[in-house]
Amino acid sequence: MLPVVEKVELLSLEVITVEMPKSQARAAKGERLMADCNAQAKIGGDDDSIVTAAEHFLSKRKDEIKEIVRRILEKHLRTIVSRLSVEEVSRDLEGPASKVHAASSIDLAKMGLELISFTIEDISAA
Repeated sequence: MLPVVEKVELLSLEVITVEMPKSQARAAKGERLMADCNAQAKIGGDDDSIVTAAEHFLSKRKDEIKEIVRRILEKHLRTIVSRLSVEEVSRDLEGPASKVHAASSIDLAKMGLELISFTIEDISAA
């Protein structure tokens, strides 16, 4: 009889807070902006999401998962803000934030993650 070696790894189902201070983006006319954003994400509660998240994140530390989520959010933030003027973004932070939330949710779901919230707290010229 051969000995069996088992490996146990834990994958937290807790909410992950991703802080994004000073995320850079360009508005439609090329003006550089700095956005202070926050997001909360977690592994989806259904079996498919848990299995998918395990495939992607089981060997990763929490800070590595945060970095992956942050990169996806920043990519979508840059894309959304690039279609708007500085005035449009400054006047309505919730509009661009909801668009980033919608676009990012699709990418994150493919990794078994659910984006709970995404907020743009402040925008300033870079």
